[in-house]
Amino acid sequence: MVAFITGQQAPGQASEANDVDGGETTLVSPALPAAGLGAAQVRYHRWVAVRGGLLSGGGSLAAEISGDDGATWTPLEQVADHENAWTPAAFDVGSRVPLSDAVRVRFVATPNSPYNFRVLECGVDDVDLVPACLARFNPAQPDADGDGRVDPCDGCPADPLDDGDGDGLCGDADNAPLVANPDQADGDADGVGDAADLCPGTADPAQRDLDGDGTGDACDGDLDGDGVADAADPDRDDDGIADGDDACPTVPDTLQRDDDLDGVGDACDTDDGLVAGLRLTGHRLSWEPEDGATSWNVYRGDLGAPELLPLARCVRTGLTTRWSVDSALPVPGDGFFYLVTLSDGAGEGGLGSRSDGTPRAVDTPCQ
Repeated sequence: MVAFITGQQAPGQASEANDVDGGETTLVSPALPAAGLGAAQVRYHRWVAVRGGLLSGGGSLAAEISGDDGATWTPLEQVADHENAWTPAAFDVGSRVPLSDAVRVRFVATPNSPYNFRVLECGVDDVDLVPACLARFNPAQPDADGDGRVDPCDGCPADPLDDGDGDGLCGDADNAPLVANPDQADGDADGVGDAADLCPGTADPAQRDLDGDGTGDACDGDLDGDGVADAADPDRDDDGIADGDDACPTVPDTLQRDDDLDGVGDACDTDDGLVAGLRLTGHRLSWEPEDGATSWNVYRGDLGAPELLPLARCVRTGLTTRWSVDSALPVPGDGFFYLVTLSDGAGEGGLGSRSDGTPRAVDTPCQ
């Protein structure tokens, strides 16, 4: 193993006797192949010393990267501090230069004075270019679906399950992402493939199933499964509020909140800018459609006290699917809550209201 270092003084000489003076000292790597990697990092160890002479602050070590065999260079870092130790460094490549087979790294040691009163000694070792598809090791690249693989390496960058049903279609383009249906048949044109549609003959994008009998509410003659046909049931959703007084007669809604005062309760209103119908199944979170939405944002917070609500963190933004996967687990004895907002041409929608009627708010919104 070879480490590259600038000149060192001979025994008995002053520390500034054989350091970098009178101009730059440059080290250029051989070409590093990166064309087929999808995402990559360049890694190295550096050593910088700028003390020891008559005056301190002897200069700096700059690292640069090129994707065109050295025709142009892009800065990685410049170190002017006295480290006097081997220090690891790692940088994403694809966000700076094209991933080609002509990637090179250049190190330039530059003294800040033409006089021999300051010390600048540098070293470089372990220069390498490595695949970097795991998001936790490559935060410079996006991971839009949060599946742990950065987008350039992800065959389905907007689908955290990466074609979970194996039908050859990524979940964001699949009308039944959990049921294989390569033909994408959708007889009622509600955006839900027939293979997974609870009401394949009745348009039902919300896919509600109040009594859990496998028949969607849109085509179920007894929504609440109480044995009383809906035509004769005065409270079809069994929420204790008679249909004639219920702002959402087919969706359980004891709060009867109507933030936009349009006569339709928030729990079933599809044009109030608020996301309803959140469902958590295992690690999969889904929600109901909302008119005008172009994408979705997911917040996660810790249960325990109302004061924790503002600390909820944006964990997904810009989703094009009405579902997401979150593999995070709370600490023992704790739990998570989730909030979802929509985005449209006017910006991000609201988070709804607390149980006391005051608007929910977070300290750091997704948008």
